Amino acid sequence: MSSSCGFIDTSGEFVIPPIYEHVTEFSEGRAHFSAGGRIGFLSHGGREVIRMQFGEADWFHEGLAAVMTWDPVLHAPTTSRSRAYARRQQTKPMGYIDRAGDYAIEPAFIVAGEFAEGLADVEYDIGKWGFVDPAGNIRHVEADCLYSFREGYARFQAEDGRYGFVDTELRVVIPPIYRSVFDFHEGLAWATEDLGQKRSYFLDPDGERVLTFDTYCDEEFSDGLLSVRHGDLWGS
Repeated sequence: MSSSCGFIDTSGEFVIPPIYEHVTEFSEGRAHFSAGGRIGFLSHGGREVIRMQFGEADWFHEGLAAVMTWDPVLHAPTTSRSRAYARRQQTKPMGYIDRAGDYAIEPAFIVAGEFAEGLADVEYDIGKWGFVDPAGNIRHVEADCLYSFREGYARFQAEDGRYGFVDTELRVVIPPIYRSVFDFHEGLAWATEDLGQKRSYFLDPDGERVLTFDTYCDEEFSDGLLSVRHGDLWGS
């Protein structure tokens, strides 16, 4: 038995009828809808403002959405992950569209992340990473992987697998000495040097370890509080 998806309002009434194979939540006035593996975008009124034509699509951020062109090899159900990534390296199928569905940045990327603070993380050639601006200008960063900006800083992974942070000028502000890190949140970023141990830290933007924990804790503060484990119990 097949199912279909739509959208209801707070009274429980359908405002966009359940006629789609799959839909996602709205972001900046647009939501994904899909059928047969192809993705398009809906407006709040249910109008199909961007036709189903993409193999993959991110949500809109700062007016742009990362999308991947449809590829019968890349998006075949039988294609392995390794073959799919090799195909991505060959075709560079990812670019960015505006809310009208027009390409603001033509497909030229193997990987394309979301825009945040005016920049998006991209793999623009095999093993080459950088940040692209809305005009399509790329600024290279020496890294094995990049992530989106949060609160003025972005995680990066170095060749040895460790993580650090760069600022929006792409200066390394926290060197890659950590085995795992999380994004900055409420001015602090969680980090650990050894995934096999409980010890972890909260770093400030200068890389100072302002808090140290030798027990399990959450990775983000929320409204100034952090959940921490003490024995078998948790508190904040």
